[in-house]
Amino acid sequence: MEEKTPVAKALIRKNSKFLMLKKSQDYDFTGHRWEQPGGKIEDGEDRFKALKREIKEETGLQIGKLEDLVRIEIEAEECINCYVIHVGEFSGDIELSDEHEDYRWVSAEEFGKMNHHRDSAYILPAMRYCDNYLLKQRDYGSYKDISVVKALIRNNEGDFLAVRKSVIEKVSSGQRFKKYGDMSGKWELPGGRIGANDEDRFDAAERELREELGIEIEKGVDIVREEIEEENTVDVYIVLYEPENWSGEVTLSDEHSELKWVSPKEYLDLDWHKDAGYGFSPMKYLEDYLELEKNY
Repeated sequence: MEEKTPVAKALIRKNSKFLMLKKSQDYDFTGHRWEQPGGKIEDGEDRFKALKREIKEETGLQIGKLEDLVRIEIEAEECINCYVIHVGEFSGDIELSDEHEDYRWVSAEEFGKMNHHRDSAYILPAMRYCDNYLLKQRDYGSYKDISVVKALIRNNEGDFLAVRKSVIEKVSSGQRFKKYGDMSGKWELPGGRIGANDEDRFDAAERELREELGIEIEKGVDIVREEIEEENTVDVYIVLYEPENWSGEVTLSDEHSELKWVSPKEYLDLDWHKDAGYGFSPMKYLEDYLELEKNY
């Protein structure tokens, strides 16, 4: 695996809209596609200094207050370590450099329907849940490390399985709470934690999908590894199971209340919880990911 490429990307917000830039045509797979402002963190820079420099070069804007939202490490062929940062204050008029040919102010929902590239799609959950992310102070590397496997289960029609987390209320010490917290009633990809005793991601997927869905699986294909750090660091492996690699009738456990077979567009329109949003890019750009050589 190559050395990690550190990147800082900005959510510059005006009212309920975010600034998006359209890449000029001479940029490999990102040309003519929309993305968030920001770029590579150079040697000797921290993420805030790099972001201010990048935004000044790209847009001419002067940046004020910055706040961490989430860190996303995306590992397929190369490894990109991306800090998503909220820009609370800015001034000046937008003057684009040659790197970009257009700009727009859009909502998260509007951006999801634009022609963005696969790495930019990872920032959609932070856009949709921006205010939620801002409620908590970031202190990267100070909380739990959790390993998770999530499954892209494809059927013969080319759709993928999405499941809706149950709403289960519990009482403890006289206080009522929801068993699955903010995930309750929200949609996600099936899967769960990778257990102890040297269980790998494929073993964990086999166990979790049997428990959650009542199906048997084999020969999973690695798609991408995502490391999502907000409070805890959640190491997520996205694994594909084609129609010939799973068998049985899907039967939900108590953990989920509903299932749907969806296209990437239909998944985008579901009310997923913020962690589940990171399943959108590998679903939408699946064929691109299948062409990449994985080396975690």
